[in-house]
Amino acid sequence: PLFHALLPPGGLQGDGPSRVHRGFAVPPGTHTITARLRDSDRVDGFDFEKEITLDLVPRQNLVIDFKTDAGGFVVH
Repeated sequence: PLFHALLPPGGLQGDGPSRVHRGFAVPPGTHTITARLRDSDRVDGFDFEKEITLDLVPRQNLVIDFKTDAGGFVVH
């Protein structure tokens, strides 16, 4: 994987959102990106998962956000 992290909940009481910001340089071309999030006590699988295939052009910026009210991962 290009990125893998275990992020604790934020906030003073540990019940807020986790935040991460990372930049990656990847070559232009076709890429398949899979974003997964486990937001429960489950041991196997994920609560949210999204896979996209896209063609990146040189110097293109891509942001993957997570919004519960939008149903999970959002690609900008």
